[in-house]
Amino acid sequence: MADVFVSYARSDLEQVRRIVTMLEEQGWSVWWDTRIVGGDRWDATIEREIALARCVVVVWTPQSINREWVHVEAHHGRNRGILVPIMINCNKLPFAFSLIQTRNLSDWDGTSISPLAAQFLADVRQKLEAPLSASHPQPTPAGDAAICNNEAERAWRVHNLDTSDDIGLLKAYVAKWDTVDKLWSYKAAQTYLCP
Repeated sequence: MADVFVSYARSDLEQVRRIVTMLEEQGWSVWWDTRIVGGDRWDATIEREIALARCVVVVWTPQSINREWVHVEAHHGRNRGILVPIMINCNKLPFAFSLIQTRNLSDWDGTSISPLAAQFLADVRQKLEAPLSASHPQPTPAGDAAICNNEAERAWRVHNLDTSDDIGLLKAYVAKWDTVDKLWSYKAAQTYLCP
């Protein structure tokens, strides 16, 4: 379990590596997808790690704003109240995140701690030091036991989706169900809808 989960686009690897180093220099453990072990299912690993993280840092760039998985991971962090977004060379944030305070680290040189980098670190520290609240509890990794098998309850939960975030995540899961791994995505959608 890491303190911080970092969500980013793979094409931004070198920029993000400097951010990860800065976070680790603070003494925090950081998980990002370079830690996935060969032979492991990347989707299950990401789901487990983001569920256990105490802070989710999303790195918005011109590349990451168009990546579905970055959006899904950012929604997860926001819904749990642990999201700390930053932007690098990005003029416009994704619509669903445009009202969230985002630090602009475009001018950060990647080595020194600038005032903006210090503010970003303070944001992360605040999330890590905050007690878990009833409105944003720490989830446990979902397994087969967490999947809702009650058709009436599942229908009620789908009918009572109350925010655009829920609809967006449901659409993302449905899209994955149609195109990737039907069994995993079906279980993921059930887990999301029936915790």
